[in-house]
Amino acid sequence: MERQRVSSPWVFHLGVAKPTLAQANTGGTGDLLDITNGDFLKGMGSNFIFDFAGTGQPGWYKIVDWTGNTTFLVSDFTATNLHPYITGYWFVIDDGPLSTTALYLYLVPEPHIWWTVLLLFFVVVCVRNNFFARSSTLWNPSCKHNPLQSKVVRVGTAILFNP
Repeated sequence: MERQRVSSPWVFHLGVAKPTLAQANTGGTGDLLDITNGDFLKGMGSNFIFDFAGTGQPGWYKIVDWTGNTTFLVSDFTATNLHPYITGYWFVIDDGPLSTTALYLYLVPEPHIWWTVLLLFFVVVCVRNNFFARSSTLWNPSCKHNPLQSKVVRVGTAILFNP
């Protein structure tokens, strides 16, 4: 791959995301540029654009695989046209001598998903703590401020509660 014009992005359809980079290395269901006997060289140009055609879900994707070397940096790549709930992405180049040589993409989900989960957890913890705090105060007979003590009236052998 020698040169790519800024006006013509590489169009990729992302398949199912993998939860980890190691699992993404095993391949996937999306498009993959596979350079079987050669290098992945930058050549001329400074901005190489991937158009993901409105696809993608949070997780890892392997999008380019090669057998030689690369002159690309992660800052050379730009992603466009991602699924609407994706708010961020990272490109990762794995170009080690003992590892695979590949370009990976990690898609970051919209933050409101994480804020919703965090808020739900917070509400559950607060409700749980308040419930146990109130129940120990109401039913603890040694508690100085037991509201039931002031509402109990003994009449003979019957016990009446004042409203």
